[in-house]
Formats: sequence, C-alpha cells, structure tokens
Amino acid sequence: PALGATLVPHVIEAAQKHKILANAKHWVNNNQETNRGSMSSNIDERTRYEMYYPPFQAAIDAGVGSFMCSYNKINHVYSCENPETLLTDLKGNMGFEGYVMSDWGATHSPSLLQGLDQEMADSNYMNFDNLKDTDVGKIDEAVKRILRPFIGVGAFDLSEDERAAQSIYNNVTSDDHFQAARTIAANSHVLLKNENDVLPLDKDFWAKEGLRVAMFGTQADDPAIGGQGSGRVDPAWKPSPLATFSARAEGAEYGVSSDKVTYLSDPESDDDIEEMKTVAADSDVCFFWLSTMSGEGGDRGSLSLDNDSHVASVAEHCDKSVAVVTTPGAALLPWADAVDAVVVNFMPGVASAFATMDVVVGDVNPSGHLPITFPNVENQEGFTEEQYPGLDDAENVTYTEGWAFGYRFYHLHEEKPRHYFGEGLSYTTFDLTAVSMNDDNSVKVGVKNTGKVTGSAVPQLYLQLPEECDEPKWMLKKFEKVAIEPGQTATVEFRLEDRDLSIWDVDNDVWSKCAGDAAIRVAFSANFNDKNSYVDANFDIQV
Repeated sequence: PALGATLVPHVIEAAQKHKILANAKHWVNNNQETNRGSMSSNIDERTRYEMYYPPFQAAIDAGVGSFMCSYNKINHVYSCENPETLLTDLKGNMGFEGYVMSDWGATHSPSLLQGLDQEMADSNYMNFDNLKDTDVGKIDEAVKRILRPFIGVGAFDLSEDERAAQSIYNNVTSDDHFQAARTIAANSHVLLKNENDVLPLDKDFWAKEGLRVAMFGTQADDPAIGGQGSGRVDPAWKPSPLATFSARAEGAEYGVSSDKVTYLSDPESDDDIEEMKTVAADSDVCFFWLSTMSGEGGDRGSLSLDNDSHVASVAEHCDKSVAVVTTPGAALLPWADAVDAVVVNFMPGVASAFATMDVVVGDVNPSGHLPITFPNVENQEGFTEEQYPGLDDAENVTYTEGWAFGYRFYHLHEEKPRHYFGEGLSYTTFDLTAVSMNDDNSVKVGVKNTGKVTGSAVPQLYLQLPEECDEPKWMLKKFEKVAIEPGQTATVEFRLEDRDLSIWDVDNDVWSKCAGDAAIRVAFSANFNDKNSYVDANFDIQV
C-alpha cells in the first residue's frame, strides 16, 4: 500500500501538468485476470481500506481527474454499479471529486445513481431511453464531474500544436525520450546477487586480449520489453542485448557485430545444451537472458521463467555467469545458486538493452529494490482455492488472508522467501546508524556509504502498531532514495502522519489512531533475519 501510494502522485502530477487527464484504475480489487468479467472479489471493508485503497487515495490527494471501474464484482455486485465502493467509499469517504468511467464493456446497467458517470465505449445502458426519467440534477452532476477535470488541467485550452502533439498516431520516439527511458530503466534494475563482485565488468575486462562473451537465450536477440494487452506499445525500434553487447566488445557504435560474442538461442534439445556447455567453457563470461511474459485476459500459468532449465548445468562451465531476468512480476529462480550474479529488470522498456549494459559495465550503479517478494516455490504462501482462483469454477474469490500476503505473510509465519520485498544490492555497501524519533513523529536515521564508489541507498521505514490493533508485525510506511559518496554519511528524515498510525474504524467509517506501545524499524529490505541489518526505536502512540 505505501509503495503505490508514494509513487502514484508523481505520475499523475506529471501527466496533468501537460494538460493530459490522468486516470486511476482499476477500481477495485481487480487482482486476477481469470474470469475477470464475472468473478466476485469478496473482501471485508477494513482490508479494502488498509491494503488496497491507499494508492487510490494518494491519486485522489494528487488531484487525479478520473477513475475507471473494473470488470469484476466486489461482494457480488459489479464494480461499475456498486454503490458501496463508488458512492460510499470513493466519492464519499475518500473525497473523489472527478468522474468514474467504466472499463470497456464493464457496464451492466444504467448505473448513474450507483456512482458511474460515463459508460465506455458505447451507450448500451447509459442512453436517453434508460435515463429519460432520471432526476436531471443527477445527470448534471455526472456531466459536471466529467467536465471539471478537463477544464482544470487545461485540456479544453490546447493550442493547435498541443492538439497535434497529443495525437495517438504520433511516433514520439526521440533521442531525448530514448535517453530518458534508458536512464529510468537502468536505475530500476535490481541486483539480487553479485558473488565475489563479479559485476561490474569494467573497461579492463572488455579490453582483454582474446575476449570471449557467451550470450545464451532468445531474449538476447529478441527482447521482451513490455506486457501484452491494452497497455502494449510497439516501439519504433527495439535494440537487442546481442547487438548492444557486441558493439561494446568492439568498442564501437550500435550495429557493429563482433566475433568475440557467441549467441545461442533457447535450447530445444540435449544437443543444444551440450553446445552451450562447450561455448561456456571457452568464454570469459556467460550471460543468460531469461524472461517470461503476461498480458491482459489471463493469469500466468506459473511463476517459472519460460526457458531456464539449462541454466544450472551450463553455468558450471562458465568462468563468470550473469543471469538477466525480464519478468512482469515474481519469478522462481531455482538456478540462482549456480550463477555468480542475478539482475532483474522487470518490464524494462525500449531502451532495456542499453540500460542493462550500463549496469553491467558499471556506468550506472544499480539502486533498484524489489517491489514484491520472490518465493522459493510455487504458492509458498499457501493460497487456498477459495483465495485463488476461486470457488464455483473461479467465480468467487474470498480474501480470507486479510493483510497476510507478501512480506507480511513471511513475517507472520516466520518463513523465508528466496528474496524479500525491498531487496536490492549496489556496487557499494551501506550501514545504518542509530535511529531517533521526535515528539512530532519525525524520524531521523544516518546512512553511511562504507564502500569505494558513489551509490544510492534506499532506507525503508517499517512500523509496528500496538499488538491489540490486529495489524501486521511490520508495515512499510516510508522510503527514500539518497545518493552518498564513499565514506560519507547522509541523514534521512521521515515523518509519520496520523494516517500512518491509524487503522480503519468500520463502525464509524473513519481512520482512528491506534494507541499504545509501537515501534519503528529502518532497514534496506523486509529481510530482518540479520539483527545487524536494521535499527529500531520504540515509541508510544497517543490519541
């Protein structure tokens, strides 16, 4: 909840300052694609407000102009005609003043009185015949909710050039945009393993006499860079890791091939794997390019990558081995102990090949951290059929886990995943100094760069509310990225607001501070197994 709530406002403010109305979606509990058009997410009010509403509330607080209601039902009522989630929650308790549009085809009735303002993309239900007897004041309210946000961001005041620039048919690729994509992607790479500091591969490595580089996997030649479905964008060009690293090996511009680099696609037979082993044994470094994909309309069949069964056996023959993982979410890494380094770039975008190279060669010191948990095995959290994909032929999904999912589950059950939420290494090292908390609920902590190069640390503030509040053992509330030079210490300050110290009171429909003994913990991830990896402070919450 805190991660999304922190990131969302920046996206909204950036879009709307350019006279483009932002849209928050999908409202709400649209957490699976299986039977998304008919299934019901059955969930209690407190869990909705505490676990799923915070990013949406942050969007509202940032002035988002529109919401999109989802295909699914919430507690057996379709989202786009659900008065509890649309009127009571969204437009009532949460204070949303913009308009709600349906997802395409997600309208099932003329739902104006239930909180829907606009049917998309047709008028099968919200039309003259169905609304002619509706109070015109209610219709006017919906129209005003639609118009005000567009007026507010200046969308009705576009110049001719501004209108032309917003055409969906434009090719917006430019050198500046590509470089921005490259910078963002490089800074989003997550380094999960770096045995014996195998990375970065510096200039001396690439200048080595007789250099041999192995590139294994189809992802090296035809990279996946984004998901499938409505959000898919086909780029004007898509540079490949194979071409990018070949040019690097030659010290040349992109497009120059190199006989120093050997490429083999995903293996389809034992003979292919044996060929990989032979190439690996003759290489200075092996890169394993691994990926999986997801898209609108269906859930992933598993957390496995598409073709990685060969990695462990081939890596044994490599002098150095680096796995680069492209994935839309959590993935299983059963071969991780066999390779020297693991880099995850998630869905890295058009400039991913250059961004990964920037990280691998050390031009960019990785500073990304996992926004999710990577488990050891499928369904390590033990979701029941009732929880996913749902009972009654996956039509009824019940959120009986409450808040106990993700890192909260692992803390509660004292289990260890492969990689905790928040994990991410750097080419330098950091230590935390003593943490202090003031009467105004501000928190200060020192972060020292104990390594030899400049890097960015991401201290994370976790909160433990009083036991009687029935909350997770620890909940992320704040985080901050800070660049620090070698040997220097930066002071990072967080401020806990009343909302951070509160739980949702379902009896009174308000946030209520949870009084009693509480604690804060500052760490670099949700992995608290090493007591030297975090600093704590206790305090008392006063009502």
